[in-house]
Amino acid sequence: MSAGVYRRFLPFLRPYRSWLAATLAATLARPALNTAKVWLLKIVIDDVIGRRQMGLLLYVCLAYVAVALLKGVASFSDDYLGGFVGTRVVRDLRTAVYDHLQGLSLRFFHTQRLGDLLTRLTGDVGAIEDLLVSGITDLLAHSLTIIFFLGMLFYLDRSLAVVALALTPALAVASADFARRTRCIQQRLRECSSALTSVAEEGLSAIALVKAFARESFEHDRFSQAAEGSFAARLRSIRLNALFTPTVDLLATGGTVLAIWFGVGAVLAGRLSVGGLVVFLGYLGSLYAPIQALSRLTGVIQRARVGAERVAELLDAPLDVRERVSSPRLQVSQGLVEFRDVCFAYSPGQPVLHGVNLIIRPGELVALVGPSGAGKTTIISLLLSYYDAGEGALTIDGQDVRDVAPASVRAQIAAVLQEPMLFQASIRDNIRYGRLEANDAAVEAAACAAQADVFIRQLPDGYDTMVGPRGAGLSGGQRQRLALARALLKNAPIVVLDEATSALDSVTEMEVTRALRPRMSGRSVLVVAHRLSTIRNADRIVVLDHGQVAGMGTHGELMQRQGLYRQLYGAQAQTDLSDIPSPAAGRPAAVISR
Repeated sequence: MSAGVYRRFLPFLRPYRSWLAATLAATLARPALNTAKVWLLKIVIDDVIGRRQMGLLLYVCLAYVAVALLKGVASFSDDYLGGFVGTRVVRDLRTAVYDHLQGLSLRFFHTQRLGDLLTRLTGDVGAIEDLLVSGITDLLAHSLTIIFFLGMLFYLDRSLAVVALALTPALAVASADFARRTRCIQQRLRECSSALTSVAEEGLSAIALVKAFARESFEHDRFSQAAEGSFAARLRSIRLNALFTPTVDLLATGGTVLAIWFGVGAVLAGRLSVGGLVVFLGYLGSLYAPIQALSRLTGVIQRARVGAERVAELLDAPLDVRERVSSPRLQVSQGLVEFRDVCFAYSPGQPVLHGVNLIIRPGELVALVGPSGAGKTTIISLLLSYYDAGEGALTIDGQDVRDVAPASVRAQIAAVLQEPMLFQASIRDNIRYGRLEANDAAVEAAACAAQADVFIRQLPDGYDTMVGPRGAGLSGGQRQRLALARALLKNAPIVVLDEATSALDSVTEMEVTRALRPRMSGRSVLVVAHRLSTIRNADRIVVLDHGQVAGMGTHGELMQRQGLYRQLYGAQAQTDLSDIPSPAAGRPAAVISR
């Protein structure tokens, strides 16, 4: 783990310094107690049995019990306190990553796979705990155990210790190779895991589309291919671990055989007691376990390193629209919106808006129309501070939105976007999302204004009916009316309606529009609609073409001109008429029975 990446996450440990210190104290006690426990065996063999000092037996037994009790307390403290700190750190880190994700612009999410982001937020963040807490305590415990046991080996017999540890360099080489291979495998494993999650998330979230096109077999093949990649990477990791274990065991056996061979000679020569040899072999046998654990810990740390680098990459992703915490909040007294010579490009050298000038006054309903790709959605995105204008200025009541906190801009806008998103919650809570402190009466009043109250009360549990994921179980028109109710409940001075009634039939749309008119009074309203008949009564209609304002005026004024609006309106009217089947076209006329 590089020091730079480690320092990146070290601040998450600082609030728990005292808890971590207690954990490390318990960690330090365990190797010392293990060393003492083995040494008691030498006293039993050499003193109690060899010298027949039976008076020591009671004290040795009491010492064994005391060591066991102290070791139990240290073990519990180490595990519990370490787990406490680790879970807190993971919670804080995961929350920080989630908050950062919410602060990123839409441009970032348009280039990322949701499944990969979820993997980083869950699995990768969890792996970092192995580095910051578990990794530190385990590394310290195993290292101290090795140091203590090595010290006891050399204390008992230096020459025998040198012989017994002759194969240690080979073990060090094997451990280094294991760590190197583990890092490569873990990197590949994380990538495959993210790909598998992404494929599953995409296939399940678009299950209606999959079934509509009968693409179950195709999605099966996609998932199977991703699963095969994850399986292959996992199998490489298992193979490497399976190979490493017998390698360590073989080297440990070699060291033990050498120790027995030369140790027996040392006992016969009188350099070492029988108890000393037994304890020597006990320390030596126990020495390889922490060495092996330390080598395996290297794999855990490498896995955590991969996760940490992926999370750090996420946290270091720049905020295109800076969450200006120190910037002043937008102060709205009227809600006057003005675009002055606004230019914008999603990618350098590919401008989407060219010098757009537009004013939306309080109490005015302004409609944006134009062919696909004209820049309508981009204007809404700029108004919602999803992006910053490249050139020119976007102001609200004379304040440039780039100079204020984006959250304060959005707090003054009630928006209904093209896709009416709903949460897996009750209908009441979905509407209340517009104003969390609103009471039930306000929620129901907003639903009535959006012409949603009637169908809500017909549901099994009325306003308490649970909505499925993304509004599953409701029609497109019902979802749109709930989204409208949510926006109305917010009671903001600026209202944005982006295809807010596209899923409604003409009669319902007229009823909704008629009901909305009184609620829009005194507000600055910006409407985007492809169905031009819905915005005929707008105060002003702004026609966009290739990112520029191609015309502006009322419906009557624009229809008198030979411009783009008249062409769009005529083409749409012609399309609507051509959708009606004609017997003259060689098709049977539709028969409608009532």
